[in-house]
Amino acid sequence: MSRDDTRTLVETVLEAPMEASSAERLRACTQGNVLYLRHLLEDEYASGRLTQSSGVWLWPGPSGLSPTLLGLVEASIGRQSASVCEVLDVLSTCEPLDLAVLRTVVDPAALDAAEASRLVVVETDSRAPTVVSGPRVAAAAAHATALAGRDGDALLEASRAYEVFGDLVAAADAAAHAAANFRRAGRRGPALTACAVARRLADACEGASTPPRCGPIWSRFR
Repeated sequence: MSRDDTRTLVETVLEAPMEASSAERLRACTQGNVLYLRHLLEDEYASGRLTQSSGVWLWPGPSGLSPTLLGLVEASIGRQSASVCEVLDVLSTCEPLDLAVLRTVVDPAALDAAEASRLVVVETDSRAPTVVSGPRVAAAAAHATALAGRDGDALLEASRAYEVFGDLVAAADAAAHAAANFRRAGRRGPALTACAVARRLADACEGASTPPRCGPIWSRFR
């Protein structure tokens, strides 16, 4: 639902007006999803966080997810394809992430599907477009047992490199650098993740005048 439709429905159900910023927080949190809105209102009213003052409803914003809401979010994620879940998996550890870098790390079609389902949001108000989890997914991040965790250091490093240097070769080298540092520190899991990111970025650099220097590092983890 639109912002106005959301507020109209809430005020009709609650039989009283809602303070403007509270209504805006509800819309931002639910993104117009009626089922999510219904359960959120029920839970927040039961917890005493949705209150009425001088005939006007007030809501300070989400404090966490109830088991009911968590179940809804996890069910929504569970219906997605493995490639869409991979998009959410990556963002769960290192958002916001540069859009161009994310498209080299995950299946671009899966990213488009995640955006169409409003599971992720592409923000264009900065110099370079970035991607963040959608409100429902972000709210569940702390509890999202449907998502497998990953070390996001390498992806963040690659994103920063892309932002600074503007090319995938630099990003691939940065991720490979992170892999080497993790390996020296004995952090095998993060090193493997960083190396896999470097390899994907390197594959995306086909035809680049200066090939990335991550080949020797990748060979150490085969």
